[in-house]
Amino acid sequence: LNNPDTMKRMASEGHEVACHTYDHTHMGDEVTMDDIVSADNAIEEASGVRPASFRSPGGGTTDAIREYCKSEGMPLYYWSIDTRDWETRDCDSIVAMVKEQAADGDIVLMHNIYESTADAVEQIVPWLIDEGYTLVTTSELVKKCSGKEPVPGVQYITSTYSN
Repeated sequence: LNNPDTMKRMASEGHEVACHTYDHTHMGDEVTMDDIVSADNAIEEASGVRPASFRSPGGGTTDAIREYCKSEGMPLYYWSIDTRDWETRDCDSIVAMVKEQAADGDIVLMHNIYESTADAVEQIVPWLIDEGYTLVTTSELVKKCSGKEPVPGVQYITSTYSN
C-alpha cells in the first residue's frame, strides 16, 4: 500500500475500509483471487482491520468473486451514478453529473486519485447536505434504506437493488 498512515487513520476514524484489488491490474471478470486476497492482506496489515466489502475494478464480477466475498463476509458494491471522473477529469462535469442524477439510496462512483474529483467533492458534499441527504458508509446505506444488513457475496448497485 502506498499510504499506510492514511489507511490507519481511516480505520481509526471509523470509516468503512473496503477492497478494490491490490493494484488494479485486472478489470471486472478478469479479477483474480490473488488480486483480492493480496489487497485484503495488505489492507489488514496496514490498518489492523480486514476489509468490510469489495468493489471490483470496472464493476464486473464472477461467481468465484462472489463466493470469496461470501466466505469473507463481504458484500460487493457497484454504483448507480458513474461521474466519469476517470474519463473527464473535469470538476464541473463531475458536479453536474451528481446534481442531475442524485436520488435517495444511490451509490456514486468517484476516484480519490484525481485533483478534479477532490475539487468536485468540496462542492458536492455541501450540496448533498443542503438537499437533505445524509452521507453514510455503504453498509449503513443498505441497512438504512432496506432495513436489512448487507448480504455477503451479494453485489449492491443502490441501497435496495442488487444483482
